[in-house]
Amino acid sequence: MTIPEKPKLVKKIHLCGDCQQNIALCPWLHEGKPVEGWTAKRTYIKKNVGHTAGYCVTACPLYIPPSAERLEEQARQEREDAEEFRKEQDRRRNRTFFW
Repeated sequence: MTIPEKPKLVKKIHLCGDCQQNIALCPWLHEGKPVEGWTAKRTYIKKNVGHTAGYCVTACPLYIPPSAERLEEQARQEREDAEEFRKEQDRRRNRTFFW
């Protein structure tokens, strides 16, 4: 009797999160079928209760990287969000409470 290997839990984000391909043209996102010719490793993703099986995609023939403009827009939005968060923290720190 062999002891089954403990599943490896991953936190890495795979290519699909940044891909600009039309979802209707991607068999993985559209139908849940693996893409022919991709490089993907079977993984287990931690959930609130237990884990679920998935794939960590590291190379895909259908992958379209985000444009430089989109990357700059994301970076600008992250800077704006961080600045707004900092201002809100300052406002909360400077409140005067009267009981």
